[in-house]
Amino acid sequence: FSIDKIFENLANMLTEQTKIKGLNLIFYSNDVPPWLKGDITRIQQALMNYLSNAIKFSAHGNIEVNAKVLETKASKFFIEFSVSDQGCGISQEKLNHIFKAFQQEDTSTTRKFGGSGLGLTITKQLAKLMNGHVGVESKLGEGSKFWFTVWLKQGEENVSSDNTINELHNEQKLLDSYQGANILVVEDNEINAEVAQLLLASVGLKVEIAKNGQQAVEKVNKKVFDLVLMDIQMPVMDGLQATVQIRLNYDKVSLPILAMSASAFNEDRQACIDVGMNDFVAKPVSPNNLFSKLLKWLPSKQYSNSTVLIDSNHLKNKKDAAIHKQLQSITLLHVETGLKNCAGNLQNYLALLTKFDEMQKGSFAQFKRQLASSLFEEAKLSIHALKGASGNLGLDSIYKEIQLLENNLAIDPQNNNEELIARLACDLQRFSQALNELELSDLAQAKTQHNTINIDKALEKLSALLSIDDAKANEYFDTIADELSNTYGAKVKEIKRHIDNFDYLLALEVIARTKHTLF
Repeated sequence: FSIDKIFENLANMLTEQTKIKGLNLIFYSNDVPPWLKGDITRIQQALMNYLSNAIKFSAHGNIEVNAKVLETKASKFFIEFSVSDQGCGISQEKLNHIFKAFQQEDTSTTRKFGGSGLGLTITKQLAKLMNGHVGVESKLGEGSKFWFTVWLKQGEENVSSDNTINELHNEQKLLDSYQGANILVVEDNEINAEVAQLLLASVGLKVEIAKNGQQAVEKVNKKVFDLVLMDIQMPVMDGLQATVQIRLNYDKVSLPILAMSASAFNEDRQACIDVGMNDFVAKPVSPNNLFSKLLKWLPSKQYSNSTVLIDSNHLKNKKDAAIHKQLQSITLLHVETGLKNCAGNLQNYLALLTKFDEMQKGSFAQFKRQLASSLFEEAKLSIHALKGASGNLGLDSIYKEIQLLENNLAIDPQNNNEELIARLACDLQRFSQALNELELSDLAQAKTQHNTINIDKALEKLSALLSIDDAKANEYFDTIADELSNTYGAKVKEIKRHIDNFDYLLALEVIARTKHTLF
């Protein structure tokens, strides 16, 4: 990892907080090599713990983050990271126990600033795990310097000019060798599920969705899948429990299961391996990372691609170009990231942005109510749902704010996060307003045309299978049932009943009667 990347991440997450309080956040990498090998997540977490306190206890001046090499052995470096502030400082007699759990300088500090001081204890544990130590130097009324040391290896620059070529190669290889493979995506967040479905469909894979672990177990017991993408945090039954159930009947070779999670902690990944998962795909999902994992774990065999629909839209007309330009005017939105995650399909991307806007209003309001009622675990779940979706859709700053908020809640749920919550609320409102101010008539028309084409293609394919009494109609209907329900509603149940009973002629008659009701 790059030392500059850590500093960039911290600056992105904290600059607004320091700006509100009139503080200057300054980073110095000194003589530290630009590329290192170690646990970037832990180092960033430890620095975040120190910085959160520095911002909390400072009313003015600078906050400096320093990294410097204390010792070198072969290709290893003993590095000190420190955070210095010009805040209220700590009395000398209190410094000896400052890193002990749930202790601060005194109870008045807790009343004034909130928090338990647990972040310092966590930092001490993290430094110890990386063969280092922690310490503090402080003078009352003058400020403090908190430091920790770690041993890190020499790293190599991790930048490839061939990234785009590799990505195209992975896409083509999936299309050539694995088109028609059956993938089960287990994801309770509707937006994340749709993004995954778009990406997988773009390389010719057949996708089914399960909304929780229980549904996943039921689907795997009824149908043969080639691979499962399993979210971890879900209602009813989580991904770990579901994997344990699936592994009673399928081993790692017969059915690969890949975890999908935003957590980068080693113990979380180990928990996935311990219950029988094969690998780990980080959220927000990078298309190339996902494709490379699929190539690694999909079994080599002949796949049937006769019922695969690949729908790709890469700004084919002037209307699409106009929509693209309007979306780029939303300052909070990194359009190319979101569009890439939606397999380049602009109308689907627009539909998901609209769906996210609708979702965030309810989820964020629910989060604030739960927080006010001290329902911290419920609040974490509510805000977590927004994090993955915002990252997948290219709402980078909103994603980072939610990530910081989640980190703060994990360290100390009773800590005062009012400023961060207010900023997040402001950004969500800004996004919502910007989206609603676009030329909605054009966008709605484009979306309608897109959906009509998708539905028509799906129905044509289904009708063709039904008309020749092909039993694949049952399987194909399951893959498009949700999309049909969004358009036709209750009529789809009637179609499903006939298909399940193999009354294909009756199913065709219902389709013919209801098709004209589209829009």
